[in-house]
Amino acid sequence: MKIFRSSPQKEDELVSGSVFCAQSFFTRLSGLIFRRPLGSGEALLLKDCKSIHTLGMRYSIDAVFIDREGRIISLFEGIPPWRFLPHISKASAVMEFRSGFIKKKKLRTGDVIVLR
Repeated sequence: MKIFRSSPQKEDELVSGSVFCAQSFFTRLSGLIFRRPLGSGEALLLKDCKSIHTLGMRYSIDAVFIDREGRIISLFEGIPPWRFLPHISKASAVMEFRSGFIKKKKLRTGDVIVLR
């Protein structure tokens, strides 16, 4: 699966070319804890998710919360290990990226994300 930023004015832009989807209870609970750090074009997708934590992690991450329409509703940059993020009630999914990814890709609230 890949992540694109959709725009009515131009062709969809590739944001991440390699997305891992956490689907089981264990993979959702552990997230990135037992994985190597994400590469520059990788992401972890947590569907039906409204909050995340970085307990047990050894590195910082960026997190992007999206609603049911794929619109970015909240961004968190450089989340250090051992933190809880607030509950985002309108979120339907969270994408986790390597720290610095949001700034590098210039992601903004209101951007529309498409998964293919």
